[in-house]
Amino acid sequence: MTSFLTFAEEHWPNRKTKTIRILSAHHGHTLGIINWYGPWRQYVFEAHAGTVWSDGCLTDVQNKLAQLKAERSR
Repeated sequence: MTSFLTFAEEHWPNRKTKTIRILSAHHGHTLGIINWYGPWRQYVFEAHAGTVWSDGCLTDVQNKLAQLKAERSR
């Protein structure tokens, strides 16, 4: 969790990788997701339509992507 975002992990029984739902820390609305993109063999961020992102929030998302990448390489 950051000042403005909450990262909620979701595990699906038929998938090897997890999905991270990105929520507004203040309102609880889903703003986007991070999930595994097979063709690129990495986690990617998908913003929901109509959302706007500050540089600080994008940095938080980038840090989460880096964390997930590090976990996969262990």
